[in-house]
Amino acid sequence: MIKKIIRGAITDLYWRVTDAAESRLRKRAKRENFLPTLYKELSRPWIQALNIKSIVDIGANVGDWTKTSSIVFPEAKIYAFEPIAELCAQLNERMKDCAQRVQTFNVALAEKEGVADFYLNDFVSSSSLLKMHENHKHHFSFTAHDKKIQVPVKTLDSFFSEGEPEESILVKVDVQGAESSVLRGGRILFSKAKIAIMEVSFEELYEKGVLFDELNAEMKRLNFSYHGQLAQLHSPVNGRPVQADCIFVKNA
Repeated sequence: MIKKIIRGAITDLYWRVTDAAESRLRKRAKRENFLPTLYKELSRPWIQALNIKSIVDIGANVGDWTKTSSIVFPEAKIYAFEPIAELCAQLNERMKDCAQRVQTFNVALAEKEGVADFYLNDFVSSSSLLKMHENHKHHFSFTAHDKKIQVPVKTLDSFFSEGEPEESILVKVDVQGAESSVLRGGRILFSKAKIAIMEVSFEELYEKGVLFDELNAEMKRLNFSYHGQLAQLHSPVNGRPVQADCIFVKNA
């Protein structure tokens, strides 16, 4: 009986401490404008043990990932890429307090350089170098409308050809189906990275977009192994997982 009471007291204390820590994190996140869930994931000891010194954020949008990673890795230099000019301006404004170690670039990354068609969606986070598949519109009806614009395109390897990031690199890729194109244009950079976190689809959401099995095979050829995911997106139509932020770690 006494043991049961003690176990109950310990459990109660654990949840009180956990709830208090969660509350403090949420308040800090609101104050400093970062994502608390991502903060917790990137703060896990095994990721911290990688001693990340450089972060390449591809598809930075308005900087949720950029801002959070800048707090989790306060010594890291960050290179953030966003092809939509309006979003890049917001990204710059958001990161101005740490501009000395965060560089932003208004350019898309792919396997070939030049100028490319870009499908700017009314729901801007669904914009892509690839044309949206009808399947995407079925799952997410609010993404049905877009317009074609043109954006400048660079390859990741040519971008860093004159000055590479420091070692201990983390690469994040969120480019709506065009992940394989980024990878093919950045094999040298990826070969030097310790970890890559990439948004990957499980079914066709963009025409000619890469799916998980194909991307996983490409990452294996670069000596990375799949290590789970940070989060996943479910279809509001049927609840099925359609995308996930997958973790790939360089093999020792």
